[in-house]
Parts: sequence; structure tokens; C-alpha cells
Amino acid sequence: MVEGRIETFIVSPSEANEPEHQSLCLWIGCYVDYALGESQGGYKTEELPPYAGHFYDLWTYHGEYKNGGHAQYAGNIPDPAAWARASQLLDHMGLFQYQQLLDDFIAFATLNEDMIEELTRSGQELEAIRSFYPFDDRFDALEKESGALHSHLHDWLLQQPWLTVDPALEPLTFNRLKQRVPPHPEQAKRYAANIRRRTAEMHGETIASFLRLRERFGRWGSR
Repeated sequence: MVEGRIETFIVSPSEANEPEHQSLCLWIGCYVDYALGESQGGYKTEELPPYAGHFYDLWTYHGEYKNGGHAQYAGNIPDPAAWARASQLLDHMGLFQYQQLLDDFIAFATLNEDMIEELTRSGQELEAIRSFYPFDDRFDALEKESGALHSHLHDWLLQQPWLTVDPALEPLTFNRLKQRVPPHPEQAKRYAANIRRRTAEMHGETIASFLRLRERFGRWGSR
């Protein structure tokens, strides 16, 4: 293993041989999530195997859709960069119909962001959710026509040179996973720097709020 990089993810045959249970996708998602966690692995996306970060973004899209549709995905993951990475992996995998669906969703969510926020603020959240229904219908139709997305992802993972299926390995648990993701050499330093940055941002926001209040009360006092 190259210091400061993760070059392989190791799973057991139990995960690799059960595509319908989605175990392989779930555990690779957990691997990436733990590796990127600033208080856990402390890695950056570019320090993971090729397209591992993209897989995480696409698997997140799949999970959010399955739990609450495209409306939930837009609300829980308001990150156009993550949307774009998911689309890039679909292109890389040759799943062009899924990619077109996701790209159309991205265009719609970006163009109508203000409208959706206004509907939500005005108590018309159901209308905002319904605006995403056409994308949900297209996803359902695609899975029937082209196969479940999680099955495509399972097969793609098995083709990756950075995935190792160890016949001697017992089924994964979270503790076993953690043992296979050593902290990045700079994890503690990066974590401390992120805490300092967030503390400074919070301090700046507090000062800005105080100044706005002082200005407001100053105007009232001059009346």
C-alpha cells in the first residue's frame, strides 16, 4: 500500500456473490464513506482508487431515490458537484439512458431551484415533491427495461482492479472494515484544520449577526 493512498478494497465472497442483496454496493459505499470521514480515515477523494468517489456519489443517488424519489435526492444532497460525478460514472459505465435521466434531473433542479424553495416556504411542499415525479417514473421504467441500477453497479465493481475478493475473509462487519482502512498519515492534522476553519466561520457569522443587530438598534434609537 502506498502511504497516503488506498489502492484496494477487500471484501469476502459473501458480499461478492449476492447481487440481489446489494451487499457489495453497500459495503463499498461504507468503505468510501469511512475513508472520507474527516474523523475516521481522513482521505481525500483523489487518494482513493479511480472512480471510487464517483461510485459513492452514484450509490448515494440510488439510495436517496429508493427511499424518497428524486425530490428527496435534491433535498438531501443539494450538491451539483456530487450530481455531476454520479453522471460521469454512468457515462463511464455506458449506462447512457440512466445518465440522460440524471442529467435532465440536474438541469431541472438547477433551473427551478428558486421555484422549488418558494413552494416549500409557502407550505406547498407536496407540489414541490410532485414536480419531480416524472423523473421517478422514468427511473422505474428504466429499471424494468434495462435492469436494476444496483445490479449494474454490482457487476461494474467486480470488474475493478482495485476490488479484491478474499476467499479466506469472513463476511464483513463494520469493525473488520475499519481494520482495513488505516487513517491517512495527515488525518489528525487535517481534522484539526477543518475544526479551526469551521470555528472561524462560525465566529465570523456571529460577528456579522451582532453587527447587523447593532445597526438595526442604532437606527431605531435615532428615531
